[in-house]
Amino acid sequence: MSIILSLGRTVQAYLRQYGEHGPGVVVHCGRCGCGMQRHGRYWRWVVMPRRMYHMPVYRRRCPQCKGTCSLLPDFLRPYARFVTLVREGVLRRRLRGRWSWGALAEKASSFTVGLLSEKTLRRWLAGARQVAGAWGQFLAQYILQGWPATDVFSLTRRRDGVDAALHFLLEVGDWYRRQVVVQAGQHPGLFAALNHLVGAPPPL
Repeated sequence: MSIILSLGRTVQAYLRQYGEHGPGVVVHCGRCGCGMQRHGRYWRWVVMPRRMYHMPVYRRRCPQCKGTCSLLPDFLRPYARFVTLVREGVLRRRLRGRWSWGALAEKASSFTVGLLSEKTLRRWLAGARQVAGAWGQFLAQYILQGWPATDVFSLTRRRDGVDAALHFLLEVGDWYRRQVVVQAGQHPGLFAALNHLVGAPPPL
């Protein structure tokens, strides 16, 4: 299990602050509610547009039920190598309709990172489509709790087709981001901002 937290805007900021020691956040077990203890770390490769980083991910363990979790920075999602902002950028460009898969693959590739395949980018889109409906519903309810007078459906124009829910999520999500004060240490991407909301669906 992963707990997604705001732990820096970039991989570089994360490494400066947590490269040697994990964050001192209080984490409670999702199963029994007990306070979790530090439980080592593991290392993983993280891919930025022009560079790869080897970074630690810190773990916690529940002394009561023995369950474990990883503290994942919000610029990542579980099992993904590429930072969230790269995947979000690819999806946004594709939905604008002016980018071919080949052009997107070329833009996201580099000598250091290697050549991204169109199949990988299509998989990113398919994954976002799978969760967009649940995320759109969650975000609409979240906004109505904080801004009860808001007509959520006026924040986006009506669309049909397989990507309608994803368009809705991006446009309503961008409105939400404009309403909240983005602190200096927070990641600039929408997906990263949404992923650590309490009670959120599976990570974007």
